[in-house]
Amino acid sequence: MKILNIDAISTRQSALALPYETDEHVQSAWEYIFRRNCVDVRPEPNVNNQDRAMLEYCAEAFRKGDELHIPGADQTRRLIGSIRQSEMSHDIRELFDPAI
Repeated sequence: MKILNIDAISTRQSALALPYETDEHVQSAWEYIFRRNCVDVRPEPNVNNQDRAMLEYCAEAFRKGDELHIPGADQTRRLIGSIRQSEMSHDIRELFDPAI
């Protein structure tokens, strides 16, 4: 089973391992990442990457207090992958756990 492992960078302690197999799992992980302030996405000028532009749009809207936009699962997988390491307060990795 795929899991999304989220560790606090400052303490290196495992914060959470979320199921990441189904579309519902992926979209729940997206919501968790934003609601728990695991990332601080900073806009970049002249972004030519559509996924990155969508990530920045979602982060900015959420910061302003708008309802969190939850894209489709495939796009969410790409968006999570486009978060830069410098923007993370947590280490977010997609893992495969054959034991689950």
